[in-house]
Amino acid sequence: MKLLEERGVIRKRVALLDPDALDLGLQVFIHVKTSDHSITWAAKFAQVTRSLPEITAVHRMSGDLDYLIHAWVRDMKSYDHLYQRLTKNLSFSDVSASFVMEEIKATTELPIKKGPQMGTQFRRPSSSLTARNFHACGLNVVQGTAHHPPVT
Repeated sequence: MKLLEERGVIRKRVALLDPDALDLGLQVFIHVKTSDHSITWAAKFAQVTRSLPEITAVHRMSGDLDYLIHAWVRDMKSYDHLYQRLTKNLSFSDVSASFVMEEIKATTELPIKKGPQMGTQFRRPSSSLTARNFHACGLNVVQGTAHHPPVT
């Protein structure tokens, strides 16, 4: 693990929490369109979205949307509160939301190729990582994804 951290492959270690245990029963994707594409607006949007703890991801998109926001809230009333804080100081041409009815797949795992050519997919030029390196660090490569063994 230390080798992978030193090489910048592992950016951060986290604990995956159960949203239900934290009373976060509503997952929402917020679709944002704006007519203001200035650097000033984008910086303020980034500042506002980063300051809202319910928001777990923000992506600038191609196509019909400008931004896609992912958030976890307790219920519809909590979503409305988030919406009010998001739109308070920012102008949007359109904001809509889609609420998750069923989560079929959600993972933080990244696909990792097995085999000797694995090292070529990392952006670090000095990297020569292989599945063997992952095993040496205590990670298992299962179905092309690195898994840390459970803590006992």
